[in-house]
Amino acid sequence: MLNLQSKRGCAFRCVYCPYPHIEGRKHRLIDPQEVARTALELEAAGAKYLFLTDSAFNSDIEHSLAVAKAFQKARLSIPWGGFFAPVRLPADYFTVMADAGLAHVEFGTEALSDIMLKNYRKPFRVQDVFTAHEQALDAGLHTAHYFLLGGPGESADTINESLEHREQLKKTVTFYFVGIRIYPGTGLYDIALKEEKINAATDLLQPVFYEPDLITQEQIDKMVTERAGNRINWIVGSGGARAAETVSKMHTRGYVGPLWEYLIR
Repeated sequence: MLNLQSKRGCAFRCVYCPYPHIEGRKHRLIDPQEVARTALELEAAGAKYLFLTDSAFNSDIEHSLAVAKAFQKARLSIPWGGFFAPVRLPADYFTVMADAGLAHVEFGTEALSDIMLKNYRKPFRVQDVFTAHEQALDAGLHTAHYFLLGGPGESADTINESLEHREQLKKTVTFYFVGIRIYPGTGLYDIALKEEKINAATDLLQPVFYEPDLITQEQIDKMVTERAGNRINWIVGSGGARAAETVSKMHTRGYVGPLWEYLIR
């Protein structure tokens, strides 16, 4: 699996994310034909799968559609995937993507509570997630959702809301990460500074994680772990040593691409 980028910069304003600070808030788009040429070069070099490393491939919907159509026109024959935001999309968006070889959709969902999505400054709400998920499934795509729990305003109620809504997502795998690292240049940094959880002298080269007032990370982890139970399509954290060993064995046997598709239930 090799990586490919179709643009730099991110126009989203997610409270915790340093990408706009690193890459800029203005999209710098790579010509779709150039992206397709690079994809063909990577395929010729032996790539069996491509991952689009844009912070969110569909943050510019029109450009992402143009890239997909360029892949199709260039007759790219290997599958690909990327991170997508579950924003409102054209009804045929994922069908176009699937026709161009898209196989895996990794949604940066982060929460299924409208309160937390608002606190995270996400450009979508819970219903948008459900709609985008169904559109991806209807197009025959594998889907995963990533959750980032423990931000400003998180509580037992918002965690329960996210977990209850998760039960309504069918045919998917979910990854849960508890604790949000504070990076300079982000809205979360400003919030933590205002709340006196850090100060201007705090050394952020060493990981510092935001601590919500109403619930601890340990309590969140316990709630998620208990709800997940033995379900293999609910992954808390990286999955640990057992997951790493399983992935290594699958790679040895020739499996390529995001192996989470084999966990979908």
